[in-house]
Amino acid sequence: NYPSFHQLSTVTIIYIHFMTINRDSEHKHTV
Repeated sequence: NYPSFHQLSTVTIIYIHFMTINRDSEHKHTV
């Protein structure tokens, strides 16, 4: 098993999810 890979994958997903929410929030705020 590669826990580090799994952790990295999870962090990447969380990061993308956070950026998506941030972008959506900024978009709503702009509009």
